[in-house]
Amino acid sequence: MLNGLGDDASELLTKAPLTPASALRSSRVIPAAGGIYAFWFSDIPPLVSATGTLNRDGHRLLYVGIAPKAPSRAGKVSSSTLRTRLRTHVRGRIERSTL
Repeated sequence: MLNGLGDDASELLTKAPLTPASALRSSRVIPAAGGIYAFWFSDIPPLVSATGTLNRDGHRLLYVGIAPKAPSRAGKVSSSTLRTRLRTHVRGRIERSTL
């Protein structure tokens, strides 16, 4: 663990980032499982403040998302996986993406 973070969160800070194109090129790169993911930006979008964000190799961490591994407290099981969440963000309709 890194700074008391869980293994998944620590991996976001230490693993080499992928570009959207390379991440989606092969279905083996992004697992069809729950977990967390992050978007690092080299160019900060207009009107977005990067104050207080993490900086790694000239990239700023501006978004962290989850694909739940476990059911919610209400017992709802998510059908989303890391692969489906990332595809929605990168390939889907813009209104379906937080970004």
